[in-house]
Amino acid sequence: MNAEERREEFATCSTMAKAIEIVNEKEVGHNNYSFYTFLDRVKQMLTGEPPCMWLTRIDSELFDDLIECKKFGSRAPKKQSKTFFKCFSYGLRESAAMWGLYCPPTYKAIRVTVSKQAMESLLNSQCYRIIKDKPSQKGIHSTQEFTDVIYAAVKSKDEEAERSNNLYWNGVFSKRMPCLPKDRRSAVAAGRIKDIEWSFENEARLIVTTRAAMSTNHIAIKLSKEFITSMRFVLSPWTNEDEEEFLRRKLVEWLKVAGRNDVSTKDEDVFRQSTLKGALKKWAERRGLD
Repeated sequence: MNAEERREEFATCSTMAKAIEIVNEKEVGHNNYSFYTFLDRVKQMLTGEPPCMWLTRIDSELFDDLIECKKFGSRAPKKQSKTFFKCFSYGLRESAAMWGLYCPPTYKAIRVTVSKQAMESLLNSQCYRIIKDKPSQKGIHSTQEFTDVIYAAVKSKDEEAERSNNLYWNGVFSKRMPCLPKDRRSAVAAGRIKDIEWSFENEARLIVTTRAAMSTNHIAIKLSKEFITSMRFVLSPWTNEDEEEFLRRKLVEWLKVAGRNDVSTKDEDVFRQSTLKGALKKWAERRGLD
């Protein structure tokens, strides 16, 4: 089923389970994925032994949306303690909102983009516990999957706002779903359904389910060679020329530590200036950083 066929079928869905089935296909669905972060996190990813990306437990208070795990999916602590994910946005276009939401308004902000193939390569990667802020050398048993997030306009008991009780994904609304207020508590909704107010993120997630319950907020997944080779960087919209040169040098240094030696600071295919450079100065001023 191609992308347009999936969208058309999603529009005919009248149950949450069917919508998840359509969106959560076995293959990674988009050509490009990105995440907004900051320089220290990229260093942590590339210079770890082995190079790893951290995932966060579904019920952690480190997420920006603190009600998602309470509103969607099972609330059983045992199930939640086994579910971890990493969030991405699909598509190549930058988002001013995402820069502001997930990055410090300084030169350290950065956007990382990877390919569909890079994302697929993580589905077979080893996962590790985090011990003293570092991945342990012993792997853990887990299963990985990758899926787009579906956005829900569903009313919970403590909300006064009227909701249409339907789902939204990739520009398309489903049919109304009378059972959605009940079905949102199904275990399959965990990590896959989120309030529609977040739909601007165009979010997809790498979801890892561990065999054993975890007491920590994070686990790590090993970055494959394909993932590291695929990485592209959009530099902060709050940089000057000297800062951009510094960023390029540090990123090349860390990429080489991670085993990628075919890159230089002059590679315009790897490093790109933000199209929003100079446009977001007010955000830094409001936070007292400019």
